[in-house]
Amino acid sequence: MDLIKSLAETNMRGISSSDIVCEIQSLREQIEESSGEHHYYLLCRFNHLLNELERRSRLNDKGIRTTNNEIIQTIKEKIKIEDVLAWYTDVYYHNKNWTYRCTLHGKDSHPSGKIYIDQSKAWCHVCNQGGDIFDIVQLFERMELNEAIKKLANYIGLELKPFNKRPTDHDERLRQVELKTDHLLKGRKTTYPYTEIE
Repeated sequence: MDLIKSLAETNMRGISSSDIVCEIQSLREQIEESSGEHHYYLLCRFNHLLNELERRSRLNDKGIRTTNNEIIQTIKEKIKIEDVLAWYTDVYYHNKNWTYRCTLHGKDSHPSGKIYIDQSKAWCHVCNQGGDIFDIVQLFERMELNEAIKKLANYIGLELKPFNKRPTDHDERLRQVELKTDHLLKGRKTTYPYTEIE
């Protein structure tokens, strides 16, 4: 079941809030008609999407609207995933493979993390956590995405302007997405909790 849950919980970076809301609405119908492992997958996906909307809502409340894709791409090009992992744990190169000791799940006597250099990603096969350089900083330092971006930008000497509060004149589409998001998050406690499926 953990594998199904991890498949449902994909990285949501780069997916717009309006697309997430649309997927949630489509999942509601599919969940009612599904059963077995497919039903469990859909429930996990539904909850993951709601968690992402909630996270984005918290960032909006802090005045953080979006992250600049050019900044993120620049940071990814300048910093190697193995270098970021080396800030937090031991990194090894052996038999043409990159690995690391993942300390997120406790003492790791045998390197359980694998580094995928060609994808600039890392993944621990014991605690089922990982991702790109931003995810690694977030996991090891327990911080939000905006803080991870600032830390990595500072590391390469990139000066970031402070995130601005949301503008007072939203476009209509964004306002509709925010209204749907608020509606979905308010009804969350009664809709498809993990406790029913675990």
